[in-house]
Amino acid sequence: MSKHQYAMVMDLNKCIGCQTCTLACKKQWTDGDGMDYMYWNNVETHPGIGYPRGWHTIGGGFDARRNLRPSPLPPKEDYGEAFEYDYGQRLYGGRNKPVMPNRPPTYTPNWDEDVGGWDKDNPYFFYLPRICNHCTHPACLEACPRKAIYKRTEDGIVLIDQERCRGFRYCIKACPYKKIYYNEVTGKSEKCIFCYPRLEKGQVNACAAQCPGRIRFVGLLDDPESPVHKLVLKYRVALGLFPEKGTHPNVFYVPPFNPPKAGSAGKSILEDPRLPLDYLIYLFGPDVVRVIQFMEGELTKAQSGGQSEVLQLLIGRDASVRYRVVPDVVRAAANRDVAQKMEQSPAGGPPQAILGTPAQSGVKPPPARHALGSKHVPPTPEVAMAFGVPVDNPASSCNTSTGAGCAGCAAQTACGATQKGPRHQGEEGMTWT
Repeated sequence: MSKHQYAMVMDLNKCIGCQTCTLACKKQWTDGDGMDYMYWNNVETHPGIGYPRGWHTIGGGFDARRNLRPSPLPPKEDYGEAFEYDYGQRLYGGRNKPVMPNRPPTYTPNWDEDVGGWDKDNPYFFYLPRICNHCTHPACLEACPRKAIYKRTEDGIVLIDQERCRGFRYCIKACPYKKIYYNEVTGKSEKCIFCYPRLEKGQVNACAAQCPGRIRFVGLLDDPESPVHKLVLKYRVALGLFPEKGTHPNVFYVPPFNPPKAGSAGKSILEDPRLPLDYLIYLFGPDVVRVIQFMEGELTKAQSGGQSEVLQLLIGRDASVRYRVVPDVVRAAANRDVAQKMEQSPAGGPPQAILGTPAQSGVKPPPARHALGSKHVPPTPEVAMAFGVPVDNPASSCNTSTGAGCAGCAAQTACGATQKGPRHQGEEGMTWT
């Protein structure tokens, strides 16, 4: 269990869908090779399909008995391909045609932006920014047979050890929010790191720092002075996405409580809601009704000349109100060697390849074999049961009962692995990559 937990709250009533947070994250973290389609931070229009396409309908997380319930692996097309343009025909061809993608696009991360729910008398939508939820009980961590995913003991941030990861993508199938991405160039899975190098230097996350709507609040969930503690635990107005998934996310949302429909002035928001309550309940659970009732009461109090502490907090005019980043507290909770590295690391933090602090110091990685490619490191029974991987002979079976490996896998949805020769000089035998 982590000693502290960094968390984020986003007020959906203030998000304007400008994508500034998306660009800040993209520029900071995902402008490398193989990362063109990755948006660790994205902003979706809801009701909508989302990114990747239909992520909130395909599964993931845990069932009522705490068993993993993996989803199908989303195909690359569901994320939206990066556009390639033929600038030559515009610059040198003299055709005076606009520069268009070489191939007609079929899907993009913002494919249905501003569409929402169609009602000619009451059009409605809202924006939903999403990052990795850095869950208290991450399904991705439970699903990884390589134990490459871990939760930092000092601040609860969930990270992927790039040295251990082999790109099996069980984590992607297990994550109910589909916020882990596969890099085809490196053969590794990658995800939002909650800007931990910035936090270690006392700087807030890039997405929060650049947000013109001031919708994001950052701090330790267990710190009574932090805004996230007040919004989540004191006033209880911020909720996590899909609480029934069982991962206990640590990114929370103040649900939108838009005014009533046109022509319904004076009515309660719940009497004639502009946004259908059933959809908000679908996203945030039944507690969203209580939150909207409370927020409507606070709004009425403020409009009548009274004082509302929670509304004043949500206005968040100053950065000191929205963020409480406490690197000294986190450093004190870290192991001694980790704390020294935090103090000595240059601005920008340690190399991304390290990606944080393993929960146990001094543990060396096992030999260069994947869990499913070696009889010496079989998957755990829980992972094997969830993903249909035989425990007795994982190297030759790989999700089939015929022993034919990938050739016997009709759907190739278990891990997408292919059998190759030695990846690195000095390795012996076959490996799964």
